[in-house]
Amino acid sequence: MKKIHFLLIFLAVLTITAGMAFAGGTADENGASGDQKPMKIGFSISDISNPVWVEMVRNMQKRADELGVQLIVNDAKNDPNSQINAIENFIISGCQAIIVHGFNLESAKSASEDAMAKGVKVISYDVKIDGTDGWLGVANYELGLEIGKQAGKFINEVLGGSAEVGICEYPTISIIVERAQGIKDGLLSVAPKAKIVASATAGYVNEGVSVGENFLQAHPNMQVVAGINDGGILGVYEAFKAAGKTGATIGLFGCDATADALNAIADEGIYRSTIYLNMVEAAYTLVDMAYKAAANQDYQKDVAMGAIPITIDNVNDYL
Repeated sequence: MKKIHFLLIFLAVLTITAGMAFAGGTADENGASGDQKPMKIGFSISDISNPVWVEMVRNMQKRADELGVQLIVNDAKNDPNSQINAIENFIISGCQAIIVHGFNLESAKSASEDAMAKGVKVISYDVKIDGTDGWLGVANYELGLEIGKQAGKFINEVLGGSAEVGICEYPTISIIVERAQGIKDGLLSVAPKAKIVASATAGYVNEGVSVGENFLQAHPNMQVVAGINDGGILGVYEAFKAAGKTGATIGLFGCDATADALNAIADEGIYRSTIYLNMVEAAYTLVDMAYKAAANQDYQKDVAMGAIPITIDNVNDYL
């Protein structure tokens, strides 16, 4: 009887010990235990209606799912107050890291500093906010230079070095001002005899259609339009086609390598070039940076995206 009693006590102790050992849940591949809440990462983007950023957010969500991270996305709609409120809500909701697309540097910096003061890691996207835990983006002036150089090359090779040019810009966003200036400087550095006769705000297709129509009405001899993204230039593309402004002497130049822009280039029409920034890789890298910052892991803190010109010569590689 004593042996049986001792055996029962031994089994009971073994059961309790085993229960304590597994009380924390099983560990997943990222080191988080099964009953812990997933890491939260907030992302405030300037305006998700841009097709490029729609695709970017989709790939960010894919990477977050792979890491077992909860990604919370805010569309600030280019409203600084909306972004400030979003960052405050991210903090309150327990986000361990926040990715900030700072289209207004002053407000984005203030809100980011507040988040970091509360122990939240902050990664800057596109606009480099001093003091944050990392940055991923493009050098916007240099990107503009590349767009402008593509347009200037076309003017030299097809139009004998001179042409009337329109510029699609977006002056309400500080980083895009740099890109637009780069376009102008790059264009004139390659084709100094070209003349920029008009500039207008166009970052979306509907804006580009209106701007394209206005350009042609005021400057019927305009042959080249270069812009800060594909959205506005695709609108100009539609306006020019509707007006019959097509042919070998017309050239449109954008940036972002959207599917519509790539298809327009492949059609061998008037859309001559766009710039590929590899937004899929950028999406994955942003989530990785935020995740590693929150987990106190090593990571590259400054990541500059490359810029690859796409023309009819290489467009099939990217379609």
